[in-house]
Amino acid sequence: MSDREKLIAGMEKSFRKLLRSHQKNMAAILGKDPTGSEFMFLQHLCDAGTSKASDLAEEFQVNLSHITSVTDKLVAKNLITRVRPKSDRRIVELQITSEGSVTLVKIQRKRNDYFKQRFRDLENKEIQKMIFFFLKLKRSN
Repeated sequence: MSDREKLIAGMEKSFRKLLRSHQKNMAAILGKDPTGSEFMFLQHLCDAGTSKASDLAEEFQVNLSHITSVTDKLVAKNLITRVRPKSDRRIVELQITSEGSVTLVKIQRKRNDYFKQRFRDLENKEIQKMIFFFLKLKRSN
C-alpha cells in the first residue's frame, strides 16, 4: 500500500468515526422524532414553500416509496399537509404546516447549539478550510 493509499484509508476511517459520533450525538440531542429524513424534508419544504413528491425524490435521490412513507408520517404528525392546486387537481403538493415550522425551528436551535459546542475549539480559518474542502470534494463528484 502506497503512502497516499494509507493516508486515504486513514482519512476514510476517521471520517466514518466522525459520522458515527455525529449521528449518536444528534440522536441523543434530538431523539428519534422527527427522524433525520423527516427533518430534511421539513427543512426543504420550509425553504421551497411547496414541493411535489417527485421533486423531493429527485432532490434527495431516493425512491418515491421512501418519500411516501416519510410524508405519510409527517402528515400524521400534522407537520406537513398535502394540497391539490385548483389549476390541476391531479397534482399533489406538500407544504409545511405552522406546527411543522415551529418543530423545525426548535430542532434547528438544538442543532445550532450542538454545532457551536462541537466547533468551539476551531478557529474561523479552520472552519473556512473545512468548508473549502467539503465543497471541493462535492465538486469532484
